[in-house]
Amino acid sequence: MNLTHLQTFYKVAQLGGFSAAADALLVSKGMISRHVQALEASLNTRLFHRTTRKVTLTEAGQRLFDKAAEIERLSLNATREIKDLTQERSGSLKFTAPHELGRTICRDVIPDFAKAFPNVEISLKFGAEESDIEFGTYDIALRAVDHLPDNVIARSFGTTRNILVASTDYLAGRMLTQPRDLFSHSAILSNHQPSWNNWFLQSAQTGETIEIAMGGQISAADYAPQKELACQGLGIANLPFQQVAPLIREGHLIHILPNWSCPRHRVHLLYAKQRHTPEKIRGFNDLLFKWKQDHPDYFVET
Repeated sequence: MNLTHLQTFYKVAQLGGFSAAADALLVSKGMISRHVQALEASLNTRLFHRTTRKVTLTEAGQRLFDKAAEIERLSLNATREIKDLTQERSGSLKFTAPHELGRTICRDVIPDFAKAFPNVEISLKFGAEESDIEFGTYDIALRAVDHLPDNVIARSFGTTRNILVASTDYLAGRMLTQPRDLFSHSAILSNHQPSWNNWFLQSAQTGETIEIAMGGQISAADYAPQKELACQGLGIANLPFQQVAPLIREGHLIHILPNWSCPRHRVHLLYAKQRHTPEKIRGFNDLLFKWKQDHPDYFVET
């Protein structure tokens, strides 16, 4: 079996089309088609169902795709291990995390890592999407995920907690002593996930839970503008504690309803399984855990 043809088949199946595979492999669509036809001829079977709108795998194609994925994984792992052996303290390190958590790490962790590993190129991407670790798109990720990916090492990093905050200007003259008072207040809403505007609160004393469907004039997709709008007195915000802790300490925001907690999200540190974990990855992970240890109120262990 021609391995180049197999790689082409794998990319078509992975991306769901010949044009997408051609763009990814930087070759013509015609070459992609010829490779797949040659592979089908050598195996004497059809690998794809083709229509004008989509390409799907046949039963034989699905079997081959599963095997091709294993080969791809072995190839990437071998490449990674060789690079890591020769680039213990050099080469590149790619890290991903949610937006606001990533910005905090940029401030508190990245400078120390850059100083300790001056020959390592650091590539960062922050966002909500789940980036690939298993196949090497990123080396390390901090993620709040319900289902952990296969073939990665997942270390518990603790549990984030959101709190409700507002400015002293906003709270002046307004009653807010129990969750039901929230019905008469304005929130800084999320337009990233509208469901996040239903706030679930639980009493630390009785365990009672309550859901509040919040309303408000202003919405934002990210925590940063929500935080700024709350500081400007435009409403109550539901934000991760580590994002607002400095503002609470400085008196810009007030933690409201402190005896009621919002849902928590377990965070994991993810990196690929490999025989030899290079020093640059171990060093970055150590700095992340040291940062967490230095800020025990940012994450809850339970």
